[in-house]
Amino acid sequence: MKPLRILIVSHPPLNRGAGAAQTALDFRNALAERGHDAVAWSPEPLAPGRLGWNHWLLQRLALERFLAAAASFDVIDVPPISISTVVQDAAPLVVGRSIQPDFLYLRSSLRTAWSQGLRRVPRAVVYWLASIPLRAALGAGWRRAGLALCLGSRELEWMRDKFPGLRRRLHSYYTAPSPGERPSLRAVAAARRPQPNQAPLRWLWIGRWVSHKGVAELKRLLQQRMQETSDCVTVAGCGNVPHGELDASWQATGRLQVIPSFVRSELPALLAAHDAGLFTSEVEGWGLSVQEMLESGMPVFATDAGCAPDVAPHVVRGLHPLPPPVKLAGGLAVELMESYWECFDWGRIASEYEDAVMSHLPSARKGLRRPGSRRSRA
Repeated sequence: MKPLRILIVSHPPLNRGAGAAQTALDFRNALAERGHDAVAWSPEPLAPGRLGWNHWLLQRLALERFLAAAASFDVIDVPPISISTVVQDAAPLVVGRSIQPDFLYLRSSLRTAWSQGLRRVPRAVVYWLASIPLRAALGAGWRRAGLALCLGSRELEWMRDKFPGLRRRLHSYYTAPSPGERPSLRAVAAARRPQPNQAPLRWLWIGRWVSHKGVAELKRLLQQRMQETSDCVTVAGCGNVPHGELDASWQATGRLQVIPSFVRSELPALLAAHDAGLFTSEVEGWGLSVQEMLESGMPVFATDAGCAPDVAPHVVRGLHPLPPPVKLAGGLAVELMESYWECFDWGRIASEYEDAVMSHLPSARKGLRRPGSRRSRA
């Protein structure tokens, strides 16, 4: 097949500190290895918007300016909210690729805003009003996409119900830890030693401190572990936790450690320093931390959100439902099937992406197909 010129748009800056940017870079690299002219681009940094809530619109306008000045692309891969009519007309195929379930994130944020009492009602009303154009732009972007890619099976199911008119254009894709980071995760797993039954466990939770990450459930679990066990818990990558959200006495005794941020190079040591992981998200895009923990030999107790339902069929042991029992007798082993490494491989992810793109390119519909190509998940 003829190589394609593909633009991969990331809203966050192009560094591996954000999961969306990390995925964009990994897609770029995997597609380039398959012979395509793949370009990763971000509209960041931008000058702050005058109103604050219109950042998505400024990113869209920056993309339109970039496309007007750049050489043409065969495929533009972009978060759906940035697909304007200008972007829609800028390439033979525009792929609306989800990096997170934006509608569900908005619903979770609105529910949290309304639940904070009468004192917060004015703020909740402002947030609701500001979300109206955002939700409209999201819906319009999905409908304009020539190919609508959902992140994982859970979002695909939701989108089929939400947008029945898109069903022929809906596909799903997986993501995975970066190829360059996997050797360090395997090294952590190889060096991991069984924890004595009598010793307190060291738990790790990674995520931003926002409602859809299940911080309410995390606080309930913390309360249980602190009262009924001698375990320790680390909350990492959370940013600044609002005052009063976490019991200060837990930190004073050293049983709770809060790490507001860390760089990617620090991840292997962070994983090696803990025995088990917690994943409490109510709504999640993918949750790379689940795979990173599992691949480092760390069992994870998780909600049925994000990547968990897609990863679970490929895990012999190590992925468990929440909440964890008070005593974990022999429950800390991790065993991944060979199918896990085959399914969550960036070469395969790029190949299935290529299949989906080829099946929706106008030229492909006229007969251009890659010999021996697999069908993508529909």
